[in-house]
Amino acid sequence: MISYPKLMQSKNSTLWYSMRGLAAVYLIAFCSFWVQIDGLIGSNGILPAPTQFSRLAANTSYFEFPSLLLFIPSDLGLHILCALGCVSAIFLALDLLSPIAAIGAWAMYLSLIYAGQVFMGFQWDVLLVEYGFLSIWICLWLIYSNNKSLLSKICEKLIYLSIIILVFKLMFSSGIVKILGGGSWLDLTALKYHFFTQPIPGPFSIRFHQLPDSVLTFACALTFYLELLVPLALLIPSKSLRHMAAIQLIGLQVLFILSGNFAFFNILSIIIMIPLLSLTSSNDNYCCTQKNYLIKGLSKILFLITFVILIVLSLINLSIVWNTCKLENLLPRSLSQKMNRLIEFNLHYHKFSRPFLIANSYGLFARMTIQRPEIQIQASLDGKVWKNYQFKYKLNSVNQRLRQVAPHQPRLDWQMWFAALRGNFTNRGWLPNFILRLLQGKKSVTKLLESTPYKQKPKFIRAILILYEFENSSSTQNIWKIVDKKLFLKPVEIK
Repeated sequence: MISYPKLMQSKNSTLWYSMRGLAAVYLIAFCSFWVQIDGLIGSNGILPAPTQFSRLAANTSYFEFPSLLLFIPSDLGLHILCALGCVSAIFLALDLLSPIAAIGAWAMYLSLIYAGQVFMGFQWDVLLVEYGFLSIWICLWLIYSNNKSLLSKICEKLIYLSIIILVFKLMFSSGIVKILGGGSWLDLTALKYHFFTQPIPGPFSIRFHQLPDSVLTFACALTFYLELLVPLALLIPSKSLRHMAAIQLIGLQVLFILSGNFAFFNILSIIIMIPLLSLTSSNDNYCCTQKNYLIKGLSKILFLITFVILIVLSLINLSIVWNTCKLENLLPRSLSQKMNRLIEFNLHYHKFSRPFLIANSYGLFARMTIQRPEIQIQASLDGKVWKNYQFKYKLNSVNQRLRQVAPHQPRLDWQMWFAALRGNFTNRGWLPNFILRLLQGKKSVTKLLESTPYKQKPKFIRAILILYEFENSSSTQNIWKIVDKKLFLKPVEIK
């Protein structure tokens, strides 16, 4: 009779808590996208994924375009991916068949990223997939860890090293791109604009904006300290320094949560950093007694696979950090040349792994926007009287209140913010499709909005570009004020 591993789980391991937190983020991400999926990428949505994948399925390999929608290119397929993703997240949260659940959640979300196109192209989506892939090996190690196995101990060290590299890459790269981006970051004025120019300001954003300029300047300098210097402490083999660094980085994420609405990004970042608070051996918490030779052999094979995967991931991430952070400029030429040869060797593995998003580059807020343009879409039945479409979350008027939206991400509202930053309407991308769907009166798309100006389909649609700022005057109850406005899209109709 086969004797299965007996697990003694005191749940003191920060890795265990991190996996449960990851499951919660997965569930939030799947549910958040699920309620928007028909309007965004359904057959009658803005960018119909089933149509695109029906064409791709004939001559595209899964390894080139790793989305399971290739096998079920339909609206039903989209809903199946979301449903299976939610089920996998729940299983992972309950610690039931956790390695299989981790694989399922990772594969489903990766599939949705490719299906979602521009609406699923945010850095936190990629970060969720990257940590989700690492979670597969963490879950396996948590089940089969054995304090008598040297390979098990090596895999444990590699898991923690992979988490350290991921956090370092995420934070240090964010600091480097700010320096390379220049502008208001270098003169320490970026935070004077950030709180009113971010995509969807939170309920406390105006309070942060009203802080004295000296405080905002200091906070800007503190950001560089937290994103450039503190991550370096993670690389020092000192438990106390790593704990202090992790606490400071978690504190930064908490400030982001309080000052804005950045979907599930900050919660996910905290969950990734949680294991850094305990870098001691977890074998006291997870000890697998393996009496059966079959189980022993299986665990050794799994540890060996985990060892190889984590080594390859570490080398790929080294290449990413090297290229993103321009580190060759900081080293002697001879050493830089040797590193470049190593990086070129690693790029071969990165080319194969890139479609699966298991190792990625990051860099948030490389350039700080100093204005807040908003696109106001209007409809008319006669070309004379124009009425506004009301969005659920993005800025619609000067008296709109600040709301807590995160961890939900209204992806259409976010893309409207990016479209406004471009300043001019283009005939490419998703926005012309969105305008067309409004003219057609597609209900799946209009459900993404708070309200439409007419019950019937409009005859004409136009768009106005409006510049907003926080209202500083105490003589009005409005939170916002209009600085300027201009025509963004002249009236169009279906011919």
